[in-house]
Amino acid sequence: MRARSLSLAAVLLVTLICVVIAAAVFDLRGVAELLLQTRPELLVAAVAALLVAFACRVGRMQLLLHDAAPSWRRQAVVSAVGFLAIHVVPLRLGELVRPHLLADDGVPWGRSLGAIAVERLTDVLALLVMIAIVGSLDPPDWLKVADVDVLHTASRAFGIAAVVLLGVLLAFALGGETVATALEGVPVLGPRLAGLARSMSQGLSALARDPVRGAGVVALAAVVWTSHVVVASVLLLAVPEVPTGLGVGVTVTALTVIGVATVPTLGQVGPFEAGAVAALMMWGSTADPAAAFAVLIHALVFLFNSTVGAVGLYAEGASLSSVVRASQGSA
Repeated sequence: MRARSLSLAAVLLVTLICVVIAAAVFDLRGVAELLLQTRPELLVAAVAALLVAFACRVGRMQLLLHDAAPSWRRQAVVSAVGFLAIHVVPLRLGELVRPHLLADDGVPWGRSLGAIAVERLTDVLALLVMIAIVGSLDPPDWLKVADVDVLHTASRAFGIAAVVLLGVLLAFALGGETVATALEGVPVLGPRLAGLARSMSQGLSALARDPVRGAGVVALAAVVWTSHVVVASVLLLAVPEVPTGLGVGVTVTALTVIGVATVPTLGQVGPFEAGAVAALMMWGSTADPAAAFAVLIHALVFLFNSTVGAVGLYAEGASLSSVVRASQGSA
């Protein structure tokens, strides 16, 4: 408990520092004036792309859970609440919400955790593809911190993470019973961990034997991230004085993902904006228009997740805090 409290305090401190830096560095009045010039039809198009991404995320989880999946409508409610929790609950504890809610529908925790692990693997692979695309485009400037190329370093780090995660998933898919038997010897928690391993293995091995379903999962992941690139590319047109184009949209998407994955803050405040601003400055933008764009895209993504999450919570008949507490207790 003490370690968790210290971690939460660190997250709050990092969030506060990010807000203070943003207020000191950027001309917030100029940012506000630029945002007032945003064309509403572009906002509508961006929201439509976010809806496509959300629907594909729901469909991807349905494919991953397969025979254990609830109805599409129920999965949409669970995903809406879960994605909101992931965005606003620190330390990634919001990841526990979806398995907790799915358990109410009879989905074993192991199946849910295995599906989320595959989901994360496809997301990491999509990020690696986006980084490769940015590299092939050769932007005018490259983002470096202390002479370290951020994109190349991130590519190596996330590439290693993908290999490790793939190895773990294959171990469960091909040797789940061996892993479960080994876990049974763990004091106190052994039987629970073994059951978790067996249910995870069941889902992963079934996925490994079904290449068509696996291809569907990969295809939906591609649509999810293409939709996010479209969101960024459309909103670039909404803010004057920033570079535009799909290549810039890919750069923005990649760097915002790297930012929020590297530095955890409440609501992803700070790293998201820093990633977006850095991406635009790689393509020759000045700071204030880049900041206006960063605020706009983050606000839209946050409001979308908050609205969809609120609808999900209403359908669930619960508050976010109660769902998060219950998920931590279940875990």
